[in-house]
Amino acid sequence: MKAIRNAAWLTVGRLIADVLSAVLFVVISRRFGPHGLGQYSYGFAIASFTLIFSGVGATFGVREFARLPEERRRNLLARLLALQLAATTAVSLLAVAYVLLTGTSRDTAIIALLLSIYQVAFGFGQTLFVPACAREAMRLPAVTEAGCRAGAIVVALAAIAIGGYPLPLALVPFPVAGLLMVLVGIVSARRHGAAPSVRVSLPALRRTFAEAWPFAAADVVVLLYARADLILLGLLAGEAAAGIYFSGFKFVEVGVMPAVFLATATYPVLSSRFEGDRAAYRRASGDLLRHALLLGGLLAWGLLFVVPELVVPLLGARFAATPAIVRIMAALAIMASLEPAFGRILLAAHRQVACLRIQFFGVVVNVVLNAALIPLMGVQGAVLASIISLALMCGRYVWAARDLLPESSLLGIAAPWTAILIAAGLTGATVQHLAGVWWAGAGGALVVLLSGALLVAWRESALRASTRLASPG
Repeated sequence: MKAIRNAAWLTVGRLIADVLSAVLFVVISRRFGPHGLGQYSYGFAIASFTLIFSGVGATFGVREFARLPEERRRNLLARLLALQLAATTAVSLLAVAYVLLTGTSRDTAIIALLLSIYQVAFGFGQTLFVPACAREAMRLPAVTEAGCRAGAIVVALAAIAIGGYPLPLALVPFPVAGLLMVLVGIVSARRHGAAPSVRVSLPALRRTFAEAWPFAAADVVVLLYARADLILLGLLAGEAAAGIYFSGFKFVEVGVMPAVFLATATYPVLSSRFEGDRAAYRRASGDLLRHALLLGGLLAWGLLFVVPELVVPLLGARFAATPAIVRIMAALAIMASLEPAFGRILLAAHRQVACLRIQFFGVVVNVVLNAALIPLMGVQGAVLASIISLALMCGRYVWAARDLLPESSLLGIAAPWTAILIAAGLTGATVQHLAGVWWAGAGGALVVLLSGALLVAWRESALRASTRLASPG
């Protein structure tokens, strides 16, 4: 229950910021068109790599803080921050080299610089919040992240819509917001008994790197997977094509956030229970997958029936090609919602190397397919590459977690949800065809989806009750 509350805090906080981010997305689209949106998304893709390296120890840190005794936590934050600083310096130099070698335009380079500072600061802030998150005290991190992001977005919106400033100048508030998050993170770390410091010995830094590198590498690989299609589209098909793709993929990114936050909130619980109560760990893992499937089903419903009707009214006529892209992206919804759940299940079980191998496999497949399909199919080729590679990744996740979730549990989770999703999709399509209006199909599909979810929840509750009655205790 506490994990659900924490997920709710994270989701509500991010939802507020994401609603404003969506407004910024719309304003940039209308004010600057596909070319401007392509500059923004391409610069953001470059900047995202600095976030991964600046947050090199956050995922590893939460697991370690959740399971280690108090006396061994004292210098962990210092080691994480020192490693983070070294990694951020290295990747910043690589990002500068990439911008210079690829001939990135001046405005796009400035956008990438501003967003990189923002991402680096947020990454350090996330690490500073590790002690709080490990203790499942996620309210302050959620509120701080949402408040800083929302403040930066509001000022940027005013600069574009009211002041008429060019896009690079309008994004200046973002690095300021990132630095503010660092300050709040320092206060939070002190409150939870981990005074921030980067003064560690070189052997300790090496030891931390040896322990944390699979987590950092996995984060890099995940980002490569998420941004490879966008970067390759910008290089092979131009910034306008990247803008069209990003306008559709943005709805997937925002829609999958509740599943990501649920996995994040459950992660400390999984980490502690794996060490002490394997049965409880398995139950928590099964619950996480069931909830992820529900969230993925809701996302697929929105991408199929609701979002395509809103794209052009929101973004303008220049994005008339986006609704068809969004409908195709509905195939990503379920898999994109399961991926963070499987990732946290494996990480909590100390299988970070297996998780890294799966993610690296996905990146290789995604890059190869994008390079092959984008010249032939354009934006549709990038979408198809993502669908195929993510499907293969999820298959490997299931295989890797087969002994963490008994086969009967996997089948018991997958079978009813497969039937529910198929029934909801067919019902929605049939009702929309017969009624001739999109909202009728959306309503029919949603009724079937939620009814099926309630039946699954009732069945699971009944099974647990019968198990408790049958147990000797």
